[in-house]
Amino acid sequence: MARLNIAGFETGDLTEFLSTSGTCSVNAVTKRTGGYSFRSNPTTTAVGWGRLATVAASGAATPFNLATIWHRFYFLCHTAPLPGLPEDPPPSEEICEIRDTAAAVKFCVRIDSNRHLVAYAADGTTLLAQGTTVLALDTWYRIEINCATGNPAAYEVLINGVSELSGTGNVGTANNGYIYLGKVTDRNGQTVDFYYDDWTADDAAYPGAGQIEVMQPDGNSAVYTGWTASAGDKYACVDEIPHNSDTDYIGSSTNAAAYTATLESAANAGISGTINCVKSIGVQRKTGVQTNSVKVRLRSSTTDSDTSGVSSTAYVFCAKVFAVNPADSQAWETTDLDGIEVGVVNGAAYAARCTMVCAMVDFRPPTNYSLSASAGVGAAAAVGRIRSVTRSAQAAVGTLAFAGRLRGVIRGAEAAVGAVASAERVRAVARSASAAIGLMAGVGVVLHRATGRVGNIINRAFGLEIKP
Repeated sequence: MARLNIAGFETGDLTEFLSTSGTCSVNAVTKRTGGYSFRSNPTTTAVGWGRLATVAASGAATPFNLATIWHRFYFLCHTAPLPGLPEDPPPSEEICEIRDTAAAVKFCVRIDSNRHLVAYAADGTTLLAQGTTVLALDTWYRIEINCATGNPAAYEVLINGVSELSGTGNVGTANNGYIYLGKVTDRNGQTVDFYYDDWTADDAAYPGAGQIEVMQPDGNSAVYTGWTASAGDKYACVDEIPHNSDTDYIGSSTNAAAYTATLESAANAGISGTINCVKSIGVQRKTGVQTNSVKVRLRSSTTDSDTSGVSSTAYVFCAKVFAVNPADSQAWETTDLDGIEVGVVNGAAYAARCTMVCAMVDFRPPTNYSLSASAGVGAAAAVGRIRSVTRSAQAAVGTLAFAGRLRGVIRGAEAAVGAVASAERVRAVARSASAAIGLMAGVGVVLHRATGRVGNIINRAFGLEIKP
């Protein structure tokens, strides 16, 4: 299994998309993880979408060109299509389209006014399957799609890992090329408001649960320093999210000149658990008419891995995806991330500029935690801090709950404080949380969604240490 590409929309703009159209944006308010999500909110007959693909050796986007592909994205519906006449089928609008290498439709997924998912064939209008799960408004769901090639050929759609739509039908005879997120084609003139986060595509299997975070520059490499800052420190010229174009940048007119920036730690970026892939990113351009392919470099330990380069007078988004650590060809570990650098290499003796570098990481956080109270945390303080975290998490995530994992906190607190009275108090907190929320999820997951930084909130909020 290998990741083909990832996008958490953490660049803070639409540059991760190959193209966009209509009413869509990157949103910093409603997001599942990190700092941003993608929003499609067209009204009536309007559309709004973004197109994603894989990356070529050059670093530029290119079609997947695969007979079978597996996608994952997280989806939140804020405004669904409105009901129609009782005797008519429920009005529906698309939430995504799978298209082939020529950008012709292969497979469509819609949401109808009952908030059921519905699958349509390559013509966009032939119904393949009708779902039964009602998607709650303003709730994140993991949507995974498997699309083959042929007429007929297999398709499947999962909701939170459970098959919702599946079968065979006309899903096009040309290979998978792109995925379009949003209301791609107007089907019923409905106003919608959709959010997307943490997309990835895989060439072998469903990606499963996960999230994507960004690692930003925090210093200059001791090895590659060949570019010049427009003002101030070099790394400070390429660390803005979203990038600021020519406001500040690093530049070079020397062939093969290289610059890399050190990056913040995995812990600081909120990354833990199983690392699925790393994506090196650069936003750069040439400044003259001469051909000059600027490359993006990932440095891991002493191993350098470059794209072949893109030549453009406009700033372009370039990237390379690493399923394994190029330094040892083994699976990535969080300790590997703490040593990587990302930067650019000038491909000719002509002027070039770079305005942003960073790394995106797709990972699956630990799902099982044992929490132990710090030695200095007394019984009353432990209980009080748990209550505080309970209130903060409830306020931040609404109906998302964590009663089940809170019981793990109870056990850890009981062992740490050794007091029956304290245990009873904690149990009372758990019962209150459970009654108020009525659902079960992991404390670590909820806290991460609420704050984006599990380790920091645990340490700061109630002095507990997470151990996977």
